[in-house]
Amino acid sequence: MQQALNLGVMNATNERIMIINDDNVLCTGWDSIWADMSEGEVKTINQIEPTGPGMFNFPAKDFGRSPNDFNYEGFLEYEKELSSNKVSDDGGIFPFVIFKKNYMMVGGFIRCTNHLLFVTGISF
Repeated sequence: MQQALNLGVMNATNERIMIINDDNVLCTGWDSIWADMSEGEVKTINQIEPTGPGMFNFPAKDFGRSPNDFNYEGFLEYEKELSSNKVSDDGGIFPFVIFKKNYMMVGGFIRCTNHLLFVTGISF
C-alpha cells in the first residue's frame, strides 16, 4: 500500500493531493476544505469507526457494515455534531489533504518491519 500511495503522489499533477481509502465515507463539503489551505497544513476529517476504542482515538458509532445497510443520513447528522475547525497536534489518518511538495519532502509513507503498520515522517 505504501508504495502505491507514494507512486500515486509522485505522478500527481496537482499541487494539493487528497488521499482517500476505498472504505472512507466522506462528509458534506469534504471536497472543498482544501480551498483555503496554507502550505504547512495537513487537513483531515473526523474518522468514525463502527467499533472502538482502537489504536487511534476515533469516535465509534455503527452506521452499517456494507453499502446496502449504511445509514448515510445518520452519518451526516452525527458528523455535524463532531465537526469543528480547529488546529490540532493530534494528527489524523485517512482521508487527508496535503501539498504534494510537503509529502515528497518527508519521504511519503515508509514501510515498517511489521507489515500491518506504516508510518510517515510528516510533522508540520
